[in-house]
Amino acid sequence: MDSIGDRDTTRIIPKALTVAAGKADKLTVNGDGSAVREFTHVADVAIAITTALGTTEVGQSRTYNVGSGNETTMQQVIQTVEEVTGQHLP
Repeated sequence: MDSIGDRDTTRIIPKALTVAAGKADKLTVNGDGSAVREFTHVADVAIAITTALGTTEVGQSRTYNVGSGNETTMQQVIQTVEEVTGQHLP
């Protein structure tokens, strides 16, 4: 899955990496960075959907939570990108 990546720089992780690479001047976040998100990779969601399809029969339904329960703040994302890349994100 090395070729799978999100290049949409309106999203926090691609934008932060773009800034760290020097291809953008600064990273802007709404608020103070304390907003909480859960990041689940699309491939994991696809696997979960495929698995769930085999658990019901026609006319039945079930509800599944695909998330991991691991919450991450925007500030944690920024700190991680800074640690991994060694670059300060203005």
